[in-house]
Amino acid sequence: MTAMSDKRAFGPVAGEFIATAFLLIAWVALDHATIADIACCPYVGMAPQGEVSLDPYPAVRAWIARVKALPGYVPMPGLD
Repeated sequence: MTAMSDKRAFGPVAGEFIATAFLLIAWVALDHATIADIACCPYVGMAPQGEVSLDPYPAVRAWIARVKALPGYVPMPGLD
């Protein structure tokens, strides 16, 4: 297995972990948005560019939508 295929294999595991967390919580660190959400959103949101689909994870997609809905949110190229 190559290093890239190892990372792709880990993607669904990480996705399941994050998705399970977002079934229990709305934000990464507290009961409201924090810098943790702002910092994590690009990494998680750009997973499809690494060939890790977010389609199976509606709770993760909902969290990304909440981050994008924050006042003052500035879109980042590649983060649809």
